[in-house]
Amino acid sequence: MSTQTKPDAGQRTRFFRLLWIGTLLVGALLRISGLFSSLEYDEIWTMENFAPKPLSVIFTDLALPNNHPLNTLGVKLCIACFDNPCLIRLPALLTGLGSLLLFPVVAFLWTRRRGAALAATFFFAFSHMAIGYAAQARGYGLQLFFLLLFCAGLQLSGRYRPKRYRHLPEAMVFLGGAGAVLTLPTSILYLAPAALLGWHCWRKRPFPCLPLKIVLAAGVVLTAGWYLLNYHALRAAQVWGTPVTGAGQFLTLVSDTLLHLNGPVVLLLASAGILLRFRRAWPLLVITAIPFLSAIATNAGGVRVYLPLVVPGALLAGMGLEAIYRRFSAERRRLAAVFTICLVGLFLLNWYVSTPQYKAQDWFSLYDQIRKLSPEYMIALDAGDGYPYTWNNMPNAYKDYDLRLRNTMSQREKIMICASGIPCRNAS
Repeated sequence: MSTQTKPDAGQRTRFFRLLWIGTLLVGALLRISGLFSSLEYDEIWTMENFAPKPLSVIFTDLALPNNHPLNTLGVKLCIACFDNPCLIRLPALLTGLGSLLLFPVVAFLWTRRRGAALAATFFFAFSHMAIGYAAQARGYGLQLFFLLLFCAGLQLSGRYRPKRYRHLPEAMVFLGGAGAVLTLPTSILYLAPAALLGWHCWRKRPFPCLPLKIVLAAGVVLTAGWYLLNYHALRAAQVWGTPVTGAGQFLTLVSDTLLHLNGPVVLLLASAGILLRFRRAWPLLVITAIPFLSAIATNAGGVRVYLPLVVPGALLAGMGLEAIYRRFSAERRRLAAVFTICLVGLFLLNWYVSTPQYKAQDWFSLYDQIRKLSPEYMIALDAGDGYPYTWNNMPNAYKDYDLRLRNTMSQREKIMICASGIPCRNAS
């Protein structure tokens, strides 16, 4: 028996390693693939209007939504170091790759099961929202990285203590919390419940509490000072949110946001995780609920504001998939494997079908389509699209528009270009 068990265990270990490596490699390639695509409106606005300003303005002018201070600082440094404007995305890309490496740590420490951690990492690696903001020079990808760094440090402080760097977990907690708050003020909605729940779960751990107590107390004081210093700017920024005025609107906000963040298959598996592993699931439900409940008092934001919720969604789905697999008896493990493969295949099919709706507009290819049209066609773009279209294709887009504007033919035709980049209405 022993001679057969050891090779089997070794094969399973190698198989799991290959799955881990494959998942992380594909996730990294998906994030890198968008680095040199055309810049979006908000990226250009940050680069043109916030990055040139002094640090005293960058870290205090929070009334407009496109200034995410640490991201703006990164954009400022990239402008000084590189000529290619696409490289302003390097801070977002590096933190996106860092999130991909940190997530397995958080997943394994939380789920306590290798299979659940692998499944959760798979769902996170293929998250459309996490992939998209890893290749956009905005603060949402940075925020996700710092929140994962905070959670990883918090969990490590309660479980493991490195011999050489005994206070590394506390350093991760401090840097993660500070980085998240300095990137996006909404980070407090995720940091506060994570810290309280982490303390509740590990208050009886065998390691000394004093270092973590000091770090958390310092974090509370510094965060309070930061919010008080920028109180008026943060209040002014609330006008960009959407008021939540009724139960129906609130439920629509929750359902639409979670569906857009995670997709139907992940939500289905997350429901299984809640039912089958409730003891490990309820803290994740609390972390998910707090940002939505806060929208009642502070207004709701777009889906991107809730990007960190892809983490509890992936964790719950990973626990659900692993729990379903364990429900099969030893004699039916082949059936369990087939069932698992079918679920993963369904997820990948849905991922592939839904990819176009997450894909950003390619302003380069849109210009190539427009310039091939005859000069008698007058082109009109949706509000907000003209800025990134002309900026990414300067000066040729201006010349093309000027040529069409000066056309003197008596019969003209106007083509409206929708947000999807295709003609949506013609008008003579």
